[in-house]
Parts: sequence; structure tokens; C-alpha cells
Amino acid sequence: MGVKDIITSSQLPTKYQSYKLIPTTHGVMASVYLLDDKYVLKLFELNRPFITIESEIRLLNSLKELCIPQIIDNFQINNHQVVIYTQIKGKIISNPISKDIEQIALFLKKFHNQSKNIKLQNEKLFERDRLKSLINLTKNRTLLNHFEKISLQPNHNGIIHGDLFIDNCKFLNNKLSGVFDF
Repeated sequence: MGVKDIITSSQLPTKYQSYKLIPTTHGVMASVYLLDDKYVLKLFELNRPFITIESEIRLLNSLKELCIPQIIDNFQINNHQVVIYTQIKGKIISNPISKDIEQIALFLKKFHNQSKNIKLQNEKLFERDRLKSLINLTKNRTLLNHFEKISLQPNHNGIIHGDLFIDNCKFLNNKLSGVFDF
């Protein structure tokens, strides 16, 4: 999460203007704000293809019984696509222990199983060449060397989270309460 494009409450639809617009501090792909402790507002970059955003909405709406945010609304601000999600209760932990990681792994297993028959329209995002270009952006020679040594070929038999860092998971009472930022 983080903010690249600044917006004000007055730019929001009337029903959201009474919420405090709180900028987040992490992230590079979109501008993310909290609307009090109730919602998350994600303002996508102008160059983000709408098909990618539609795929995310469709994916999240199709998953059942997973601790993920629910999509409440979508609209535009200054030609940017905006999606409003429910906010997940809990805290982001900075030093996960084995029990925390196990809970995340079990979530990922359920997520992958539920998504195995879902076909995304933006599958080119997950091709080997694109992955290599993203690794090149990191300028990490070790990672690139490992990538070039493996014969990884995406097989489209399910969806992975794609941005799973510990700051995209929340815990409440030592239990995984949600995974977000797909």
C-alpha cells in the first residue's frame, strides 16, 4: 500500500465524504487510502488496463469462505479507476512465527484450490518473459541467475496471490484475519 496520487475527500462520491481519508505508507503500484477503519480505497494508476482491474474484482467476488476483503464499490476519480474494499480487522505483524506462516500457507492452499478453474483475461501478466522483465527491474543478479537456471513455465492451473508480503496479511488474536492487496 502507499500513495502516489493525492486525492481529497471532496473528490469522492457523497456517500464516502464523511469518512476520514487516511493515506497509507507502503506500496508502489497504486495509491491506497483508508476510509476510517471501515473501508480501503485503492486508486489505480492511469496506465493500469481496466481488464486487469476487472479481473481482480471478478476474482475476489468469486472466492468464498476466505478471509479476504469484499468489494463494495468502484468508480473513477480523474480518469483513475477506484475500488472500495472492506477493511480487514487486525494488525500486521512484523516478525511472523512458524504458526503465523502456517496459517498463511493454509490460506494460500484454499485460495489456489478455489481459483484453479478461474481463467483471467490478463494472463499475459503471468508469462515467463514478463516475470523475467520484473526480475530484471530488481537488478538482483543472484535472483536472475537462479531464474535462468530453472525451466519454469507457468501452467495456468490456479491463481497465486502475486504480492504476498507480511504487510498484506493481518492477524487478530493470534489468528489470520485476512489477506489483501491482490
